[in-house]
Amino acid sequence: LSADLFSLGDTLSRSELPRRLKPANINFHMRVGREHAAMSILRRHLMAARSSPLIPIPASLYADIAQGFFAAEIVEIGETAWRIASRGQMQTVRFDDIGSRTVDVQGSRGVLGYSRHGPALYVALDEAVHAAVIRLTDGPAVVSRIADAELSESRWRVRNLVRESSRIAFEAEGYGPGEFDWRVRAGTTCQVTAKRDNAELWTDSAQAGESGYLRFTVPVSAVVPMTIEIDACRRRGKA
Repeated sequence: LSADLFSLGDTLSRSELPRRLKPANINFHMRVGREHAAMSILRRHLMAARSSPLIPIPASLYADIAQGFFAAEIVEIGETAWRIASRGQMQTVRFDDIGSRTVDVQGSRGVLGYSRHGPALYVALDEAVHAAVIRLTDGPAVVSRIADAELSESRWRVRNLVRESSRIAFEAEGYGPGEFDWRVRAGTTCQVTAKRDNAELWTDSAQAGESGYLRFTVPVSAVVPMTIEIDACRRRGKA
């Protein structure tokens, strides 16, 4: 039984905050299948990964992300604004110790959304936008319409986000069920539809509670990319 496999859970839990510095890659030899204890530990790690707020990606994509880190061009264009270009597959930017500041998504370009982990603010960029612009703001984020929706969590990779007055659409790709959290106005109900090559694969309604998170899960395989549309939105008690 590999000591690395046995202690992986402790390593991850003790190195998660204030920030994760290295990736976790669960790899194993086929002989693990001969040992009951090793198989039990492997299943436990896989279940933990499936239940964690992670986006599973191929190891080759992680290598591309690392290369994008070294190639990225970051230019300060204002007191709290930056342009990030030539970043390859690196689509996450981290801000440390910025207090209660958030991202001005409407004033930014190529920003899908953001989330907090510990003291850090993580900003997700759209790989379809070559030169993204991130603007921070001291005021609370205001989401008054679906076009202003902000991605908070996603189990799949998201790109090619299109914002229109009454809908948003984006391309998604990934493994397992597609779990999404979008920040919208509290009490908003929307229709969510998954399509591939203009053929409808799945559709359902989703409602945001008082917290303002529109949560839904797309139960369709996304190994082949698909388009997800969020439209026909209305607020509770509104026609």
